[in-house]
Amino acid sequence: MNPVWNEMMMFEVPHELLSQSSLDLEVLNQACVGDVQSLGRCAVGMQSTGTGLQHWQQMLNNPRKQLAMWHPLYE
Repeated sequence: MNPVWNEMMMFEVPHELLSQSSLDLEVLNQACVGDVQSLGRCAVGMQSTGTGLQHWQQMLNNPRKQLAMWHPLYE
């Protein structure tokens, strides 16, 4: 399975809270009614590592600019 999601998400966070904030995302698949499966998780923010931290730092350095980045999912 190699699904691709091209979704844009926007969040309003006060500037003074950005250095303390993070997003924990979980991707779910629902093949049948009632059958929900977790495909994985990723985190984006100052407490993250790898692409999650890199994406957050780019966002802080480019306020109000749309940024896109791939993030691997972990179990």
